[in-house]
Amino acid sequence: MEELNRRREERRKAREEEEHLREKEEQHRQEQEEEEKKSVKDGMERRRASASERRMKNLSISSIEGDESFSPFSPMSPTLKINERTESLNRSLQKSNSIKKTQPPIPISKIDNRLEQYTHAIEEVKAGDVLSKKNLWENLGDSSPSGRLGKGASSGKKHKFVMMAHGKYEKVAVGDDDYNEHTNGKSTGQRLEEL
Repeated sequence: MEELNRRREERRKAREEEEHLREKEEQHRQEQEEEEKKSVKDGMERRRASASERRMKNLSISSIEGDESFSPFSPMSPTLKINERTESLNRSLQKSNSIKKTQPPIPISKIDNRLEQYTHAIEEVKAGDVLSKKNLWENLGDSSPSGRLGKGASSGKKHKFVMMAHGKYEKVAVGDDDYNEHTNGKSTGQRLEEL
């Protein structure tokens, strides 16, 4: 029994020693972590201080007004950031404008003689005179001068529209023998009525 008690006592002491060692190891580990955290914080503070010193140097160099107060430990004010950004953008805009050459304005196209062709093609027609496009062109020559108003009234001449090119027609006076010819001497072989 004494031997049993002695063994129990030895085991208890061994457990206590193990717990004591574990506690020391845990304490040592926590101290190391705290030292690491402290060194990281110190490094961050050093970097912040050096960055603020650089900012202060840049500000003193680029500053127009020399009396601006700047604390290296306070962040830059928003208006100061906006002013710096505005100046930077203005400089880049001036550089880009000096590089670009001004392009001459694009010439505006003028209305050519097509307007004249279109205005000559318009004929005044009495209401109810047109039943179809074919009838329009057939009835133009047949309408009486008294039915027409304005400058476009013809004195009984017959006209036809001859295709000159794709989409272009020319009004030509027609006699009975001038069926397929127009003013420039070329023959299209088609009248508008046949189209």
